[in-house]
Amino acid sequence: MTKTIAIQMDHPSRLNPASDTTMALIEAGQKHGFVFYHYQTEGLQYANNGQCLARAKPITVDLGKIPYYAEGADIPLDLRTVDLILIRQDPPFDMDYVATSYVLEQLAAQGVRVLNGPRAVRVGDHKIPQEPFADLMPPTLITRDAAAIRAFWHQHGEIVIKPLYGHGGQQVFHLTRDADNLSSLLELFGAYQKAPLIAQQFLPQVRTCDTRILLLNGDVLGVLGRRPQAGQIRSNLASGGTAEATTLTAPQQKIVARLAPWLRQQKIYLAGVDVIGDYLTEINVTSPTGFRAVDKLNGWAGDNTCAAKFWHNMVW
Repeated sequence: MTKTIAIQMDHPSRLNPASDTTMALIEAGQKHGFVFYHYQTEGLQYANNGQCLARAKPITVDLGKIPYYAEGADIPLDLRTVDLILIRQDPPFDMDYVATSYVLEQLAAQGVRVLNGPRAVRVGDHKIPQEPFADLMPPTLITRDAAAIRAFWHQHGEIVIKPLYGHGGQQVFHLTRDADNLSSLLELFGAYQKAPLIAQQFLPQVRTCDTRILLLNGDVLGVLGRRPQAGQIRSNLASGGTAEATTLTAPQQKIVARLAPWLRQQKIYLAGVDVIGDYLTEINVTSPTGFRAVDKLNGWAGDNTCAAKFWHNMVW
C-alpha cells in the first residue's frame, strides 16, 4: 500500500544535494513507492476543530541528475491523512520551531506518526545536558549571566562558548586561560540575541577529531570521524571539517548503551550523537545529518545506504 509522507523542512533549493540527509531519505523512500510532500512552517494552519493543513508541494528526488529535485504545485495537505510526518527542519531552534512542535504534538495525539517525537524535539534540545547523562559530559554551564560565565572560565581554564541555539559549528569561540576578549564576546552576543549561551570545558581531543554516531531507534546506524581544518577547533562538516572513517572506542560504546533505551522511550527514532574523546557533548534530535558521509566512507550503495536502512527498519 502506498505511504504518504510529509516532511517539514527547509526549502530544497537551500540544501546541498551532495551532503543532505533529507534528500537522501526522499530518494530512498521513493524506491518503496512512497509519495512525498514537503512544507515549510509558514504554510502551516491549525484550527481548534483539530484540522491541520500544510501548504505543501509534492516532491521527487534523483540525486544523479541536475536539477536533482522536481516539485509540483501547492496543495492544502491535511496532515491528519498522511502516514508519517518527518521533522527535518534545520536549527536554529527558535519560537517558530517551538510553536510548530505543539501543533505536531496535537497531530500525534490524534494518531498521526511524527518523527522525531515533537515533544522530544522540543524538550530534548541537543545542547541542553540531559539529566540522566550528566556524568557522561564535560563540565557545562548554560546562562546569560556574564559573571557566571567568567567564574566558569576561571574554574576550568580553557572553555568553549557558543549560542545555545546555534548550529553547524557557527559562532563557536575557544577561550584559553590567558584570553582577554571574554567581555567583548559577551557584548557581541548580547547585542543581537537574548537566548542563553553555553559554556563547556575545552576538550583538547577536538583538535584531532570528534565523532558523530548516528543512532536509529537506539541502534548504531553509522559512525564517522570529523577532523577540523588546521588551526581550527570546529569539526562540523558544514564548517569545513572533513569526514574520516573511525570505530567506536569501548567508552563510546558504553555511551551508546546508556542512551539507547532513553532514545526509544522518548520516541527519538533518529539521533546524531556527538562525542569528543570519551565525552558526550551533544544529542542532536532536530534534523540529524551525516548519512551521505557515512555511506561514502563505507562504500555503501543501493539498499545498504543509511537512508535505505532508515526505511527498512521503519515499523508502520
